[in-house]
Formats: sequence, structure tokens, C-alpha cells
Amino acid sequence: MVAPQVTRRPSTATLITAKGVISAKAVPPKAGQKNTGFSRIKYPVSSTGQAKASSVKPGMTNFMRLKSLCIRTDLIEILAFVLVIFFLSAGSYWRNQLWSNEINLWTDCVKKSPNKARPIVNLGLAYFESGQYDRAIDLTQRAIQIDPKSANAYYTLSITFQKVGDLNKAIEMGKKALEIDPTFNMAHYSLGAIYFENGQYEESVTAYRRFIKVFPYFPEVHHLLAIVYAAQKQFDRTLAELEWEIRINPYHPLAHLNLGQIYWYEFQNRQKAIYHLKVALMLDPFLPNRTEIRKLMRLLEGLS
Repeated sequence: MVAPQVTRRPSTATLITAKGVISAKAVPPKAGQKNTGFSRIKYPVSSTGQAKASSVKPGMTNFMRLKSLCIRTDLIEILAFVLVIFFLSAGSYWRNQLWSNEINLWTDCVKKSPNKARPIVNLGLAYFESGQYDRAIDLTQRAIQIDPKSANAYYTLSITFQKVGDLNKAIEMGKKALEIDPTFNMAHYSLGAIYFENGQYEESVTAYRRFIKVFPYFPEVHHLLAIVYAAQKQFDRTLAELEWEIRINPYHPLAHLNLGQIYWYEFQNRQKAIYHLKVALMLDPFLPNRTEIRKLMRLLEGLS
């Protein structure tokens, strides 16, 4: 019985040579011919019967190819740098445009509804965001004349007076906002900062604690409370609040920096101090006091 003949499809292999990528077909050997596995490699032929020109120029050495690659890499880096500068400039432009548009938007609303407090408060807040604090104060006081029960207006006045340095007035306006609306929790947050700036640490702790009771995972608030505790030299509580902060935001460089310093200067915990100082520098290599931080790290590592 004669075994059936099986016809196999020639397989194609891709080979990489100095002249490029070539395909070679594995074909069965002819009768009396030694099986080499692959047929002789032939370069692609054009319709005219002539071999196609290689994409690599004759005489081009590895050095020339490397030089060409380096030039292209330099051009890509320059282009990337130009794009970064462009986007940063565009960001600043659009931010200024946003403030301008906010002012224009609420100015138009005030013209259409001159006897409503809300658009006037929002216009005052737009001026506050653009750094025009005197204009913000005038508008917000006008809104209060229209609606003396506007907690938002008193809050805006509070943060604006803080910016111009009138801390007592800022505290008065913040307390007035909470008197009108005890659930206006952002007033607690801003009062915490104002009290601290005014040297009233106990009041600052109370304000922050009231805010944290409602928003325990609000970013930055635990770090701010830790700074108040540090000013009072309550370093156990300082550590607790800083640890809370990095649980909420593990990428907070100042929280890590403050943890590192507290762990060393107050508790002489060298390992934890080194860890948090290193993390702070990794997260923000441009910290203002990075030179002193690196000196402290070298000192601590030398004590091992």
C-alpha cells in the first residue's frame, strides 16, 4: 500500500540583515538535492525584472547611522522642550482668561439682576480670585446690604479681609457666617488658618477639629492642624496628624518633611527620620531648604 502524499505549505521566515528585513521560504528539497531548510534568499524584484534599491545608502557605516540617530534624538528633545514651554504659557493665558471671563459673566448677571445678592457675591468672589481685594470687599458689602442673612457673603468678606491683613475683621466676618448658618463648614476651615495667623492657637485647633469632624478626609487639613500642635509643642499630636495626612495623601512632600524633622529632633528616631526625609526629596527635589535636608540626611546616615 502506497502512503498518501502530504503537501505541506511552505513556511515563511523573517530574517534581519544589514540591508533590512527579508522573507525566506522553506521549501521541500528536490529529488537528489540536499535539504538546506530554506531556499536561496532572493531580494524583491520590481516589475521590470531589476532588483529594488536598498533603503540603506551604500557606504553608510554604523558610525554614520549612530550619528544620524543621535541628531534625530536631539531634535525630539528640543521639540519636547518647546512643547512644554508652549503648554505652560497657554495654561497661564487661559487661567487669566478664566478670571476675566468670570468677572465678565457675573458683571453681566449683576446688570440683569441688580437687586439680587447672589450674583453680586459671586462677582465679589471673582474679583477676590483675581487678586482685586478692595473691589471684592466693596461688592460683598453691597450684597450684605441687600441680604443681611447671606452667610456666603460674610464668608467671602472673611477670607478677603485675611488677604489684606485685617485678621480681627476676618475673624468677625467668619463667626458671623457661622452664626447665620452653623452648617457653613468652610468657615471653620478658614477660621482655623486665620486664628493660627493671629496667634490664637487654641481657637485654631477648635476650628480645625470642628471641620475635621464633618470632613475627616479633606486634603491638607490634618497637616495644618499638625502645624498648630507643633507651635504648641504638642509633638505627639503633631505626629498623629501628620501620619493622618500621608494616609490621605501619600504624595504630600511637606508632610513627609515635617514628619522626618519631628521624628529626629523631638524623638531621635533615626530610621523613620531618614525614610520621610528621603521621600520628601523624591516627591519634590526643589524644596526650598533641600540643601539643609540633604545635610541632615548625611548626618543621620553617618550615625549608623
